[in-house]
Amino acid sequence: IWDDQRVKGVRVGQFDIAKHATAAGSTSLVLASDERAASDYTQAEPDFDADKTVDDDTGTLWIAERFMGTQESYLYTNADPENDGSAKFSQLYLNPPDDAPDGARWIEIISMTSDGVSGLALISADDTVSVSLDISSASISTNERLIICEDATVFAALNPLSAATATIEDSSFFDHIETTGGDMWLRFGATNSWRSRVAWGDGNHDPQGDNFPHVDAPSGQYGSGTLLAAPAKGETLRYIHDTTGTTEATDFWDIGKVHNAGYRIDTTPDQWVAVTFPGLGLFLRDDITASDPGNGDKLYIVDAAGNGSTAGIADSGLIYIGGEYISYQSKDEEGVTLASSGARGYSGGTAAAIHDEGDPVYTVESGVITNAPMLESVSWNRYGGTSYPANFTVSRSNILEPRTPSDSGWQADYTEIEDVNSASSSSWSEAFGSPTRVQTLLIEIEKMTEDPGRPRLNEISAILEKDYYLSDNWLDNPVAAHTLIEQILVDAGWPGGAIDNSGSTPSLSDVETGEDAAWTVAVDMAEFAGVKLTVDRVSHLSIAADTFWTGTPSYSFTWDETTAADVQQSNRNDVKVSQVALSWRSADGADSGIEYYPSTPGIVGQVLEIDEQVYASSSSAQAAARKKFYLAHWPYTLVVEAKQGYPTMAPGYVHRLVWSFNRSDGELERLYLVTGVDHWIEDYEWHTTVYFQRIERLVGW
Repeated sequence: IWDDQRVKGVRVGQFDIAKHATAAGSTSLVLASDERAASDYTQAEPDFDADKTVDDDTGTLWIAERFMGTQESYLYTNADPENDGSAKFSQLYLNPPDDAPDGARWIEIISMTSDGVSGLALISADDTVSVSLDISSASISTNERLIICEDATVFAALNPLSAATATIEDSSFFDHIETTGGDMWLRFGATNSWRSRVAWGDGNHDPQGDNFPHVDAPSGQYGSGTLLAAPAKGETLRYIHDTTGTTEATDFWDIGKVHNAGYRIDTTPDQWVAVTFPGLGLFLRDDITASDPGNGDKLYIVDAAGNGSTAGIADSGLIYIGGEYISYQSKDEEGVTLASSGARGYSGGTAAAIHDEGDPVYTVESGVITNAPMLESVSWNRYGGTSYPANFTVSRSNILEPRTPSDSGWQADYTEIEDVNSASSSSWSEAFGSPTRVQTLLIEIEKMTEDPGRPRLNEISAILEKDYYLSDNWLDNPVAAHTLIEQILVDAGWPGGAIDNSGSTPSLSDVETGEDAAWTVAVDMAEFAGVKLTVDRVSHLSIAADTFWTGTPSYSFTWDETTAADVQQSNRNDVKVSQVALSWRSADGADSGIEYYPSTPGIVGQVLEIDEQVYASSSSAQAAARKKFYLAHWPYTLVVEAKQGYPTMAPGYVHRLVWSFNRSDGELERLYLVTGVDHWIEDYEWHTTVYFQRIERLVGW
């Protein structure tokens, strides 16, 4: 009966609705290798999309592609003696990482004046030859950028944020460039004027040498002769215009993982994540007319599964259905009782109307029609790495479909929660002074503690306000396992007086049961917490801590020639199991691991590896691993027909068998778990047949 009776889920402790949300955000990181050194992740090919902030996994994260930080300054005149023309080298990306496709190299040039690169050629020299690329046709002006790339398609894919004014593609030019060292110049051909220069690695190649065509080039060392280091895999040579206190050319360059092809590092535009929480999910149960239900009548509301629900709406107030405001005075699990007067077409702005079964039901909060859940608090967290948001803004919206920063006029849809500057913590939270409806939470990041740095977040949370939900379905932290199981069954109609408990079951926090058959949910929770459920013949339920699988099995009855009339043994033909390795985690993800039983595998058989399951603690998981081992280790089942009836015999106990199946083998002694018992009366006599699963061998083979 109880396996046919469905029950709603029961929540213990806070409910983080963000784990059921969707998320969108700014362009996410393209190449994983670009941020691997930050130690924020271990996956080989991770996904950095915004939905990683709501995936219930603190080991994943969203990382934006754009570098944010203090605004870059572009200075025409500085103390650099080499990169000193009106057009300057600003970035050289010459040694892509191994996970980048072929054709990923590029060079960026920025113009300090309106002259751009008119009349200029790009010269590159190595040990044997120099090559020239005419870039004078590119049209750029003051503070605008020119990209010279190996492959324009590859460049666009790896640098989706580039807003360079002009792009030149020439793979043959890059064929000449050596990562280990080289020189580059910008040369104004009309007057043989050699302008900006950069050299790295084993550079300082003299273009006036015997093998070079540019005899008009200046000779001499780059700077003071101490060259820039050759870039390692994935590193970029990046120019810092406003370096002060030095005249050494190499001091004006940074060599590292930062690269901002075609855009300026700045605190704008903010990088953002928008989390949209599940709506209330309420619908009309029935067709209704413009007059029925009327004042004081019941209006029935269901959830998406068709079960009665008013979860998330206030005890009284307004709902909105298909253009009509409807006033109600109270609610219960099945629906709302309409106001005693003026309920339909409330407030004079709408008229009572016909509505159909399945029409969505919205609530009205402060005059706004909304499907938003009521929240108690919101928060974000950064885990693992050292860089976290320093300057950021958090805003909320309760309208049905708010715009995001990708849309014009989006600011009108949001209310600011907090604007933070110079944050000193890798986490942030806001507890609302009063319950607040939030459909979408928007986090905008303008600067990280690493400057420049790519914005990133691991986790966004939003805690529901439980006062808007039925108390029978929501228990406070902590709660004993037997109390939770009892609540599940009482919600399904099991009489509370027919349930008792030992009072010593594990304490649980922050767990949620599924919506399923009542007995299925109760048994699942018992397995989760390491609890034993015992039901007698009159449906009286006892709940107690399950110590059966934590100690050494001891038998309560012996079957031998004096008690058994017939014994039949069967082999399931399973693969013999030498050890169970059970992966587990706690409900909140804070604890996890692998429990082994036995600690060392046996000589014969294979290790049974079980995919991750949720348990209350490591001790519960260890008991489960032990149980699964006993049930899988020996592939033998047994059926015993008793010589007499045993009316009190029941499943769940260990019995000993002393029996000879084959005279040549002698007498064997085994332990078996009782898995089922049949009792019947025939010819005025009680009969008993018992079914077993072997769990241990004591004597004999």
